[in-house]
Amino acid sequence: MVDRVAREEHPPTRIPAPHPTVDTSPVTFSFKYLDLVGNRKFFFVHCERDFLEHLLTELARLSRGTVTDFCEYDNDRHSHAIIFEDTGEPHGFANLGEQVEPEEYWQFGIRPDRRWRVHGFFIDSVFYIVWLDPLHNLAAG
Repeated sequence: MVDRVAREEHPPTRIPAPHPTVDTSPVTFSFKYLDLVGNRKFFFVHCERDFLEHLLTELARLSRGTVTDFCEYDNDRHSHAIIFEDTGEPHGFANLGEQVEPEEYWQFGIRPDRRWRVHGFFIDSVFYIVWLDPLHNLAAG
């Protein structure tokens, strides 16, 4: 009984289906909405040099691809849409304000052998990075 109750309070995290968009535009990145101090879980101080080096390498690699490539589910890159209600941050990106209302939010991993993640959203072919997550703090809480 206790086990069933615990499962109901913390349902398993689900990974959303691949994004259906066919967009052959090249991916570009923006730090316009980067949240460096608004949410303690994603403070920049958690980003060590190794994380930042691999982040830049991954951004350069992804920039050579298309939006469609990025939005395809990739188990190695951990690229998928974010359903905030299933995470430890059910209110999502609170720092964006009302002027920005993306339809979907995304995450990708930086290295397959690490839990390092980057969270953000697309507007057209621009991926706006909001949270750097070297500790994978967005996972269900």
